[in-house]
Amino acid sequence: MTKSGIAMGLMSLAAMVALGAAPVSAQGDSQTMLKDYHSAIYAKELCGGKMFDQAEYNKLGAPIASKTGIEMTAGQRLMLVDEVKPSVDHMVGLDRKGCESEEVARLLQLYDTDLAPALQ
Repeated sequence: MTKSGIAMGLMSLAAMVALGAAPVSAQGDSQTMLKDYHSAIYAKELCGGKMFDQAEYNKLGAPIASKTGIEMTAGQRLMLVDEVKPSVDHMVGLDRKGCESEEVARLLQLYDTDLAPALQ
């Protein structure tokens, strides 16, 4: 099994444990939200010039867990960030013109609305 396969397996297991007997559709919605929040953080790094330290990542974990119902360790968050980076990189593009795109603007708004208050 590859490193990414193991990482996905661990994240899936953690999500199943955290969600318990939640319906499959609720699990999928939470996983999508989880990826969106971590994509929003990475988009903020790329387009907003914000570099987060470990303490800030830890603070951002609380609102994400509250919104998704999924608690993650720092290692699990790191694996998820590594998973979402390629899609955000693709949205933004190498020349950063994508920072103005509708999808990246949605991620940045999600960050500003749901996550930024945790850092204040």
